Amino acid sequence: MHACATSTTALYNAAASVEVGNMSVGYCLLTDRCSNGPHTIWPHPNGPGGQVIAENWNLDNMAADPSTGKGMLMTAEKVARDNEFGKEEADELTWRRYEQYREALKDDRAFQKRYMLPIEVAVTKRQSKTIETDEGVTETSLESLRRLNPTMENGIVSFGGQTHPADGNAGIMVTTKEHAKRLSTDPNVSIQVVSYGYARADKGTMPAAPVPAVKMALEKAEVGIEEISTIKNHNPFIVNDLYLAKAWV
Repeated sequence: MHACATSTTALYNAAASVEVGNMSVGYCLLTDRCSNGPHTIWPHPNGPGGQVIAENWNLDNMAADPSTGKGMLMTAEKVARDNEFGKEEADELTWRRYEQYREALKDDRAFQKRYMLPIEVAVTKRQSKTIETDEGVTETSLESLRRLNPTMENGIVSFGGQTHPADGNAGIMVTTKEHAKRLSTDPNVSIQVVSYGYARADKGTMPAAPVPAVKMALEKAEVGIEEISTIKNHNPFIVNDLYLAKAWV
């Protein structure tokens, strides 16, 4: 469970383990709900009035990265300023992402039902709840996004550009080609992990890091960006998508 890059890191570790023969079938359980990360309370009887010490593992780091002292939102706004991104184009791309999500809901969620299975969650000892769809996705429009003020003064990122709470939660099996044919509901479909990339950008420029990571993955796979038909980008702020798109325009 990471704040970012959870899925890619888990897939890489599972694929590497299968490749070297450490395991034949791996299951990755991916959780990326930063806002629901651990909240720790430490007793502090010698403190002023015996006040406890509270620690929010993810939110504290998002508010101020220990290596830079800057929060994630500040890194997004810095990359936006450096690349002269405006709120209007941020809102337009946010709306496009929302439109793409709505396309997955067509025909009674036919596309989503290919990979999303209902689960039953215990609410109390006597009551349970069945979850079949994403929760926390807020209805919006391009006009509504444009009316939202930026979270930071003179910034471009607003509340509307943040990902919903369900983003990043998934499970995936990684195994050999032979096992995949046996386990798959459609053995004619073949999906292979062929490359992996990772990178660090300059300090305080988190949204820029996916670009060199993608370039590394493409170089290792010996393919060009023009050969890629689908890109899934983890997008805690819309600036990530703007920067990734700019790199290959």
